[in-house]
Amino acid sequence: MKSINTVKDILLYAIDEKEKTTFLYKCISKKISTAKTKTILEQLSEEEIRHKHNLLSILDKHDFFVRISNLKNIEIPLIGAEPDYNLTEISVLLKFAINKEILSKKLYVNLAEYLPNCFMRNTILLIANEEEKHIKNLELELKSFN
Repeated sequence: MKSINTVKDILLYAIDEKEKTTFLYKCISKKISTAKTKTILEQLSEEEIRHKHNLLSILDKHDFFVRISNLKNIEIPLIGAEPDYNLTEISVLLKFAINKEILSKKLYVNLAEYLPNCFMRNTILLIANEEEKHIKNLELELKSFN
């Protein structure tokens, strides 16, 4: 992974993670036979795409070169190695997805205080709130597989 030294780098990292999470939801959806769970995962995938576009719009509005050394409370989540989506059990993939959402929410909440205006802060906090909804939806689906 490229080194992360600025707020811009954090946003680029988050955008990349959105792409990975979208792919994860699509892969899990293909493995699921229940229509309800499949629909939920497809909705989550669509929301991740919307989040990516929101992050891109924040990135386009300002050139973020604030050095991370000047930032407090920012932790870049170490999500870990992506599992093999084709071989991994659905419950393991759902747990991995929950962890990704938890770490993303934490990153967005911490990052919000460093964004230069209310619109950008509100946008990133809205994404963080939606991540919380994703966590709850995924936890409910995980219960059905245990």
